[in-house]
Amino acid sequence: MVAIAAILATLAVREHAAIKRHERHTEAVTVMGELFNATAAYYHERRPSFTGDGAEAPHRCPHPLGQPAGGETGFTPPLDVVCRDADGGACTPGGEDVAGAYPLSAWTEHPMWIALGFVQTTPHAHHYNLVTHNSNPDEHGVCRFTVIVRGDDEHDACNEFRREGVATAEGVVAGPLQACPEALSR
Repeated sequence: MVAIAAILATLAVREHAAIKRHERHTEAVTVMGELFNATAAYYHERRPSFTGDGAEAPHRCPHPLGQPAGGETGFTPPLDVVCRDADGGACTPGGEDVAGAYPLSAWTEHPMWIALGFVQTTPHAHHYNLVTHNSNPDEHGVCRFTVIVRGDDEHDACNEFRREGVATAEGVVAGPLQACPEALSR
């Protein structure tokens, strides 16, 4: 009887871990889609030149101020904020001095996150990065961008998700979602 209870308990722990892993993967793919779509929408809005450079295309990806060729948000929250160590295994934006907490200003004061209107206000299990490169061959310009989502659970083989895109006057071409097969099969 004790052996059966031990086997059932082991199975329950494994199933619980699998469910939590699936929830983290779903979060990663969902937020990646939101960031991808926000970047594409930003590109399609006509924008004035703030640099005075007449060659700067009015359609471009978000970029740091004064760097119209593109840039990078860097991982938000920074990778030294460990989500898995926090209560519930999730980072907390705007949280106090506890594991996994970081200032909300990591989102609200970064020009690229501001441009996208993107901010994480709820607990989350990943770190997010957006890399953009703008070129200006015509009025629309070309925007190449990559959305990267990284987890920090060393027990999860699916710790990084990535999707590249290219935006032109003809539309946006999305590259394949790059992640481990387990995350893609659900």
